[in-house]
Amino acid sequence: MPGVNPDGDKLLLGRGKVYFDRFTAAGVAQGERYLGDCAVFEVSGSPETKDRYSSSDKTSGLLKRAIIRQLWEFSIEMAEYDKENVAMAILGDTATLVQASGGVTGEPVAAAGVKMDRWYQLANHAMSAFVAKKGATPLTITTDYLVDLVNGRILYVTGGPGGVVDGDTTLVVDYTKTSKTYNKARAGTTPVIEGKLVFIGDNVVGTNYHFTAWKVQIAPDGALALIGEDYGAPKLKGTVLNDSVNHATEPYFIAREMQST
Repeated sequence: MPGVNPDGDKLLLGRGKVYFDRFTAAGVAQGERYLGDCAVFEVSGSPETKDRYSSSDKTSGLLKRAIIRQLWEFSIEMAEYDKENVAMAILGDTATLVQASGGVTGEPVAAAGVKMDRWYQLANHAMSAFVAKKGATPLTITTDYLVDLVNGRILYVTGGPGGVVDGDTTLVVDYTKTSKTYNKARAGTTPVIEGKLVFIGDNVVGTNYHFTAWKVQIAPDGALALIGEDYGAPKLKGTVLNDSVNHATEPYFIAREMQST
């Protein structure tokens, strides 16, 4: 009989793309950014109810249940570690670090004195023509010190012939720095991240939906994996906010079938 039998065409094995339009601090939209490949996108409802039970007999039956509040939440499992995704996963924002080219002479390594066999970060990155000195005397690479020219780091080797010892305050470096611009994500700079969330389905099985939540608040949900035996998967969780000011008849979200009737 029509309408009473299971219909495999109405099952869903979901795929699709997730987009986020991160609002500025002033609440201004900036355009929807694709979050990259996402393994999970889920929406869940948690209504808060008020119940009235009968006091007329010992069964205390439920007389009425009313939904007094609605809470709509979502979860996203990303896969791609671009700067914007990382920033959201650490409640932060993005910025750039600009390094101009030029020569550096006599940069002190540690004003309070060094400890042997420990790395020290220098003032710049991406350097060449590197010379480490004790006072005015050049030291020998490998036997006196090790250097990471890409990241701008130096370590002094115990027992080196140059005579560097714990507490030495006479250590300086000369080098040439290369012009570079680096992207960076800054943790904790924006504890409130709000925007519009969009999902466009491209399912293996089932009806494709175009999901739009007008205003959401996003937060990290778990660790940001940087070492592991599997691919990292930054996770986000969030809450759909009521946007009745702009969408009076559908204040939370819509899930529109992409096929017309």
